[in-house]
Amino acid sequence: MMHGDFQATITDPERAKDFVAVFGSSTVDIVGPIPTINRAAGLHGERRFYHVDLSVYDAATIERLVQHVAAKFKLPVAEVRRDLPTHGLPILASECTISINNPGVFMD
Repeated sequence: MMHGDFQATITDPERAKDFVAVFGSSTVDIVGPIPTINRAAGLHGERRFYHVDLSVYDAATIERLVQHVAAKFKLPVAEVRRDLPTHGLPILASECTISINNPGVFMD
């Protein structure tokens, strides 16, 4: 398990399987505890998203993620590899619970 300030645990069973396959856990570090509001392909309307903190993962984990996303969404691997650093990995807020492991970060 990671030890970042903010973490998300995937609660949707099918999505959790994907996260375990890629990250080795259904709990991942996220960038922050406040979701963004965006639109996503395949979803109607605006939704709330958290974003995985990809900076804490090693190259092998990122490559597993690239391969997984490419296969799941039938995208070229090169496209996913190119776009992942810019677009990141969103998590639907409705499919996870959030943990704040260091509330002191709000006091700085």
